[in-house]
Amino acid sequence: SGLGKVFAIQLAKKYPNSEILIVGRNEARLAETQLALEKLGSTVSAMACDLSNLQDLQRLEQKIETSPVSILVNNAGFGTIAKFKNEDRDQISAMVDTNVRALTRLSHAAVQSMQKRSGGSIIQVASIAGMIPTPFSAVYGASKAYVIQLALSMHEELKESGIYVQALCPGLTHTGFHARANIDTSPFPDWIWMEAEEVVADSLKAMDQKKSLVVPGLVNKPVAFLGEFIPDTVLAPIVSMIMKNNFS
Repeated sequence: SGLGKVFAIQLAKKYPNSEILIVGRNEARLAETQLALEKLGSTVSAMACDLSNLQDLQRLEQKIETSPVSILVNNAGFGTIAKFKNEDRDQISAMVDTNVRALTRLSHAAVQSMQKRSGGSIIQVASIAGMIPTPFSAVYGASKAYVIQLALSMHEELKESGIYVQALCPGLTHTGFHARANIDTSPFPDWIWMEAEEVVADSLKAMDQKKSLVVPGLVNKPVAFLGEFIPDTVLAPIVSMIMKNNFS
């Protein structure tokens, strides 16, 4: 759903008659997306996986490593909003397993496949939350900071072998993400939001241009600027003040 579904659709349009593997936990949504992609002329396989489950993850790893993968989009992830001391420990583990462990292991599997053919592209979906401190969403923000650093390091290591890696850092985007995380979005004006279709289009354009760090939309670039030039110790209390609206 969300960005993942839009990525699949736009890639099917960009590469007609391609073979696509879609992955998710919800089998009904997978079937719906599979049908939409097949109507676009793609050959589609669907795999139901919970990427926080190691056995499911290993099953997908094996599929990726033994298949001729050209593009991997690591889109799966989730976040929560809560005071760190009140977070559920099992949910924290599931978040780290999905946002960090799964993304890392699937990337490693994809590289094994891609290096056999001396090329490929990996899009790591991070967030501008990974560029700044995120009080009240501490684990999520930290996980996305990891994704950004991993992607940039991979890009530098692998570019000479023909493998491109992108860190995609969207801001507020209309998907089901915020509803699932119980985040109050009322403080954020309409003009600050992007549509999933815009985010994906910017990502795929940047992929063609081999850009390693992508912050889609003009509205999000000032946040990236703040994260680069203003000390985190200054930003942390500012973000904290904004996020506290969810606890009023």
